[in-house]
Amino acid sequence: MERFSPLEGCDLLVIAGEASGDEHAGSLVAQLRAKNPALKVAALGGRHLAGVDAFMLDDLTRHARVGLWEVLKHMDVFLKLIGETVRWIETNRPKMILFVDFVGYNLEVAKRLYQKKLARKAGGSIKLYFYVSPQIWAWKAKRRFKIAQSIDSLGTIFPFEPAYYKDTTLDVQFVGHPFVSANFKNSFSYDPSGPVVLLPGSRRAIVAQHLPTLWEGFRLYEKTLGGNGPTPKAIAVYSSESIRRQMIEITGGCLPLYPSGAPIKASCVICTAGTISLTCSLAGIPGIVIYKTDALTFAYGKMVYQKKYLGMPNILLDRPLMPEFWQDKVTVPLIADEIARLRGDSQAASAAQTGAKELTTLLSHPTKQNAVEWVESGLTNQD
Repeated sequence: MERFSPLEGCDLLVIAGEASGDEHAGSLVAQLRAKNPALKVAALGGRHLAGVDAFMLDDLTRHARVGLWEVLKHMDVFLKLIGETVRWIETNRPKMILFVDFVGYNLEVAKRLYQKKLARKAGGSIKLYFYVSPQIWAWKAKRRFKIAQSIDSLGTIFPFEPAYYKDTTLDVQFVGHPFVSANFKNSFSYDPSGPVVLLPGSRRAIVAQHLPTLWEGFRLYEKTLGGNGPTPKAIAVYSSESIRRQMIEITGGCLPLYPSGAPIKASCVICTAGTISLTCSLAGIPGIVIYKTDALTFAYGKMVYQKKYLGMPNILLDRPLMPEFWQDKVTVPLIADEIARLRGDSQAASAAQTGAKELTTLLSHPTKQNAVEWVESGLTNQD
């Protein structure tokens, strides 16, 4: 692997290895740059960070994996990348590092920086901030002590998360959710006559698990359950060019595809349990959450997962705003039935609109600083 390019006088290194984290980070860097155009930002991330002219070291999002088995299969790749990341940091000495989600990778980098005494908490000069808390409220609760050892400050995007760190010395604050910030423009909106939107995920492995069932489910709905009049079309959203090609291969090119961020009007959504479920809920769109993975990951998850819901809207509201279906329950007939129900149910539409208002209120009130102010305070206070 070629060595990452150097950047002299780097103020901030951002590391975001997943599509959602890259999106959050891109928005955050854009706002920071608007206030301080001279800020030197390097990044390991994806297209959103590249789109705000961060100095890109590598497209880390192309290495994202889902499922225990997928991670294990590619462990050698991750270890090489982690080693290269630490070497770049040691050579270029950014003033501050902002880790964005991508927990396993980022915490390993933070641990190595601490061991090398480069991190502020180990007597070094580099301040370490972590944006988007790992889901310690769902599993691996003891991870909070590992985070507290090396990280200087943690900014959470959900208001209930700081309480889970009260028995540590870590500075933790809720900095607001990026999807309710003033600069965020939700690309999704509700239209009762709009298409059915299929959202099978942003990684190849999870798309392969979900899209065939979603596509066949819509085709069954179209054939047998569509009712009178013209049947609405289905569309899908892709997060990268490789995902677009994968979707074309799965559907034979018969499913209209739109890039992430394109304006989408939806009558209902069938979505995975990731960030997209919250995006659609904040837009007031009725839908369901589905989740399928390999048997090993699912069996492990059942043993350690501590919440009764997977979808974040449902976790936040503590009720199934979007009904959830897991693993073997995700079938072609189920998808067809749910599309028929969601498109014809005025109560589902009304509940979705009410849920959107509740979620917006919950996520709109930072503890003391919003995310931009929080990062700025770390950059300006280098004592």
